[in-house]
Amino acid sequence: MLDSLETIALSKYPVKGYAASLHYFITGKDVVLEKMLEEEKAEKKEEGLISSPMKLSTEFTVFPNPASEYLAIKTETELISLSVYDLNGKNWISSNAGNLKGIDISALPKGLYLLKATNELGKFFNVKFIKQ
Repeated sequence: MLDSLETIALSKYPVKGYAASLHYFITGKDVVLEKMLEEEKAEKKEEGLISSPMKLSTEFTVFPNPASEYLAIKTETELISLSVYDLNGKNWISSNAGNLKGIDISALPKGLYLLKATNELGKFFNVKFIKQ
C-alpha cells in the first residue's frame, strides 16, 4: 500500500486530501496552494486586474545539508520570518528580518534541526537540516 500512496503523492497532479498531504510531506510542495494561486492569477488576468506577473513561486531550498557554519537559503519570494528549533522544541534562532539569504549556524550544537520560515505570500516552510 505504501508504494501506491507514494506513487500518488509523487505524481505531477496529486488529488486533494490525503494524497496532497502526503505529496507535501514527501516533496515539501503544496500543490493545492499552487493550484489556487494559479486559478486566482487566471481570474484576475481575465478581469484585467493584472498588468505585471505575480510572484507565484513557492520554491524554498536550504543548502548545504548537512552544514557546519552557514546555511544558505534560496527562495524567489521574500521571507518575513525564520526560526530554528531542535528536536526538543527549543528555539535556537529567530529572525523577522526580510530578504534573508542565509543564517549563521556555527553556534548550534551538532544535531538535527527544524527550520521554519514564512514568506511574503503567507506560505509556511518546514525544512530539516543537520548541523555537523
